Amino acid sequence: MFRTRVGPKPRTPSNQILGARVKARRRALGLTRERMAIDVGISFATTRTLEYGQGIHSTVLPALAHFLGDVSLDYLFGLSEDPGARATTPA
Repeated sequence: MFRTRVGPKPRTPSNQILGARVKARRRALGLTRERMAIDVGISFATTRTLEYGQGIHSTVLPALAHFLGDVSLDYLFGLSEDPGARATTPA
């Protein structure tokens, strides 16, 4: 019989970067986790796991990026140091 993993999601490097960037950006804007939960449409507990580096459902990312001042997903995942940078696609 297979065992199902119970407990928190693993902290992957990309989720750790995402969590750190969200937390830093939120604090720089003077916003609380409570306000983030309300505006993004997630629970307060989810804000904690997000900032701790355990990730978030991908459907929440656009609202999260908008809440943080229309930052790019590239910035949130550490692919760019410029919060406004957008990915370019090869021709």
